[in-house]
Amino acid sequence: MRKDQVMEDLIALLERWCAIPSGSNDPDGLAEMHAAVAAHLAPLGCLIEDVPLAGGSPALLATMRPEAPLQVLLSGHLDTVYGREHLGARREGGRLIGPGTADMKGGLAVMIAALERFEQAPEAASLGWRVVVTPDEEIGSPHSGALLRDLARRSTVGFVMEPATEGGGLVRSRMGVGVFRLVVHGRAAHAGRNPEDGRNAVVALSELVMHVAALHDPARGVLVNPARLGGGGATNVVPEFAVAEVDVRVARPAQALELPKRLEAAAAEVASHHDLDVTVEGSFHRPPMPSTPGSEALLKGARECGALLGLRLEGVDVGGGSDAALLADEGLPVLDGLGVRGGGMHSPDEHLEIASLTERTLLLACLLTRLARAEIWLPEWGGR
Repeated sequence: MRKDQVMEDLIALLERWCAIPSGSNDPDGLAEMHAAVAAHLAPLGCLIEDVPLAGGSPALLATMRPEAPLQVLLSGHLDTVYGREHLGARREGGRLIGPGTADMKGGLAVMIAALERFEQAPEAASLGWRVVVTPDEEIGSPHSGALLRDLARRSTVGFVMEPATEGGGLVRSRMGVGVFRLVVHGRAAHAGRNPEDGRNAVVALSELVMHVAALHDPARGVLVNPARLGGGGATNVVPEFAVAEVDVRVARPAQALELPKRLEAAAAEVASHHDLDVTVEGSFHRPPMPSTPGSEALLKGARECGALLGLRLEGVDVGGGSDAALLADEGLPVLDGLGVRGGGMHSPDEHLEIASLTERTLLLACLLTRLARAEIWLPEWGGR
């Protein structure tokens, strides 16, 4: 089949998929999208299963040649950040614009097209693969995280279909992401009659937020963003309650252990100073995904594939999280950002670059073929 026909077929597929509402909290839409993806995987001859999760919609798991010594895990997600009021895709010039076009219905389409191409190659017999497509990535994978970790432990290599970075780069590392709540319980009192009997939670929280903001240190790979504040009430009352929500991102696993302790220490200092109670709630829901020798080997293989296709591919370190971090946290060599080129993620202007549909299909098919031929070798595998 000609490349231009492959592209047109993928565009038509995405036009249908982008008309399906698949917001993270839309079980009916997620079920429809789940069935649509399963229908396109089934002709490959893989075993398709619905995997119940502890909460929410099921995950989709497709397995091919589980007995093969080399197992590739391909990870994607069904859900988008859009509700039913945002549906449909339109073609404008070289772009397909619409909710989920790039993140990641385009990535899912590329993944299936690449597997179709790979399965026609004689080398396919020596490589097994699993496709896992989850319903809750956009909300931090609270239900599918355990499944992803289990599949990572049973795999040799992981490929994640998140959109490419600007310029088409691949993701070799991601920051860990956590959200923390700083909760202050003071004591109410009349602001005019007996303010000295009160313990002002708003004042204490203001001091605490300044302590926390001082932990922001981009040079060390630590990003701290106090993002939301609340508390207090009537102006004639010493406020007894205040709360802040803080986004924290770190580059290294050790920092993910260190930062919560520093938040607790700052909270204890402010609590003592103001004679009130301060608690720190929350955790890291995405661990850091640092670059490893294995991920660098995969990146090298991707660059070599890119060169064959006339593409110059760079490895990029990004601050956002994805399911790739959960896979890498289990020791799996992972390459992320294998999805389409695009932009405007999570906005009304989200789009994919149509030319990237063919580019990324051929890139992923090349990676799978070179792995099957043992032309990509990871340090973790030892000698040949």
